[in-house]
Amino acid sequence: MNGAGDFSGDYFGGSEADSLNQVNEDDPNQSTEDLVLMSGYGSVSKDCSQEILEKWDQVLKEWTNTGTPVVSSPIDSPDNNLVFSFGSSMKGRPQPKKVRHLVRTVGVPEALRGEVWVRQVGTEDSEELCTKYREFLDQECTNEDQIKRDIHRTFPANDFFKDDQGPGQEALLKIAKAYAQYDQEIGYCQGFTYIAAVLLLHMPEEQAFCVFVRLMGLFKLRELYKQDFYELKLKWYQLDNLVKDHIPTLYYHFQSIGLKSHMFSSQWFLTLYTAKFPLYLVYRIYDIIFSEGLAFLLNIALALLREASDELCRKSFEECNTYIKANIPRKYREPPAAEELIRKALQMKINPKKLSLYAKEYHELVQREERLKDPMERLKLEQQESHSKIMALEAEAVNLANELVNAKMDSQRKLETVEEKVVHIQAMFEKTHHELAEMQEQKQNLEAQVEEKKSRLKRQKKVSISSLKQLVTSKSNDTNQQRDIVAEYRKLCSRLEQERDTQTDLVAKLKETLSQCQSCKDSCNDLISSQESRSSHVANGSTNSAQSHSQNPDASQTSESDSLAMEQELALTKLRLVEEQSHNQQLEHEVAELKQMVSAMSASANQSASSAAQWLLKRTPNFLSRNSVPNSSTPNAHNSHHHDIT
Repeated sequence: MNGAGDFSGDYFGGSEADSLNQVNEDDPNQSTEDLVLMSGYGSVSKDCSQEILEKWDQVLKEWTNTGTPVVSSPIDSPDNNLVFSFGSSMKGRPQPKKVRHLVRTVGVPEALRGEVWVRQVGTEDSEELCTKYREFLDQECTNEDQIKRDIHRTFPANDFFKDDQGPGQEALLKIAKAYAQYDQEIGYCQGFTYIAAVLLLHMPEEQAFCVFVRLMGLFKLRELYKQDFYELKLKWYQLDNLVKDHIPTLYYHFQSIGLKSHMFSSQWFLTLYTAKFPLYLVYRIYDIIFSEGLAFLLNIALALLREASDELCRKSFEECNTYIKANIPRKYREPPAAEELIRKALQMKINPKKLSLYAKEYHELVQREERLKDPMERLKLEQQESHSKIMALEAEAVNLANELVNAKMDSQRKLETVEEKVVHIQAMFEKTHHELAEMQEQKQNLEAQVEEKKSRLKRQKKVSISSLKQLVTSKSNDTNQQRDIVAEYRKLCSRLEQERDTQTDLVAKLKETLSQCQSCKDSCNDLISSQESRSSHVANGSTNSAQSHSQNPDASQTSESDSLAMEQELALTKLRLVEEQSHNQQLEHEVAELKQMVSAMSASANQSASSAAQWLLKRTPNFLSRNSVPNSSTPNAHNSHHHDIT
């Protein structure tokens, strides 16, 4: 057994693999979270819709009728280091453009999967390789004992492989022995049997061997199994960097708990995800690998970790190991979940340039490690690194010196700028201080003026209030006098009415008496004439009425003239009374205005004194002039009224 077999045994062989594969899902004492699927778990139905079958049938016909065969598929070139190189009979035909689209969207129907895989690797007519296969079976294999020990651990959950000495295990043994002799550089690795088992479930034994050979050489799968495992370690390095780019939280969590990607991804890559995942998902992964190459291994790994990142970031080292080995495969037992994972893996944008950059970085790391193994080379490398460091330090010193000089010059310029700003600020401060002193002086002057105006307003307020009180008292006295005059007038009117009634009665009696004596009647006429002249003077020049009364000697007419004059005088007196009442109401209204004015003056005592004084001076003369007119007119009215009454 070569080194490759020993390395793979760490990940597939031994008691750990046995214990994982022997987990019984029906055991009630086992936790569901800790169950690990056995390899070969699940079944894949051959049922498929008629529409999909018709699409694939059309593609296969086009594939068959495609022109001249080509030497290799568009994925990779065959490896020339194999013991048996590919012959012309193993040349394939170019893959139609529709194949890639169908593989990505609907997958290959289970009934056509074997045929499609064979065409994709170009082994439709591989009689030469089949002949060599039969020859290898007749030869002894140094790895036969190791192969026999590992066979029973391959696909124990599948009926075709679970029986010892059964047809499945026999076919696996033959393919493993034949390839160990076919590719002596690689020899045998336990991971071979998982890949071969998938092929045996879709095609005959010899055809499965041919496809396996082409998969190992044409797709460069054998590079993962070489002695130094360079390509496998490169996959680990690329996966680490992709996780760091796409799932940084998970990357740093793995770093913190010490979980390395090779602890779980080795089995994924070396078996093409066959060892622990359900068959439906495995077949879909193989569909895409046969169509697009091994680069899809990184897509599916990244998709698996991204989908489980939330759970993994909450777990410890042991819990993460268990979760990756047991829980992640169990999530994709159903076809819909598996298809969703494939869809997300295909959507992963992995830049080929980045992969090339990671490959270059890893190559430089490997070269460095190789050089460090030789003491002289290590010394030279250390000397070169020391020289590089010295040069870098010298360059850094020069840069620092330049930066120091520049910084000093910048500091000097900044200092000068700051000094100028300080001088400017000091000047502004002195100016502001002077302005502040002036403003404080102005404030004191204004406060003194305000106090003076307040005191002046208070004095004016007292004088105004005193004047108003005197005015109100005077108006009240005038009102009382007018009320007395009105009362006296009413009494006089009542007395005159009584006298008029008495005179009316007397006139009636006189009429009755005079009607009996002619001489008395003449004397009475003379008396009535004189009385009418007096009545005409009292009646304010009513000449027409006096003449009519003088011509009429009747005593009743004289009494009526007196009554008419008295009624006119009474009407004039009532008119004056109404005017006095209106004047009194106006005086009361002005008194109310003066009271409001006094209140406003009290409220605005703290305001500007000049405006308040002007307002008061403006309002007070108007008020005094307005009130002086009734006072002057009242005595005249009273005198005329008294004269009329007299």
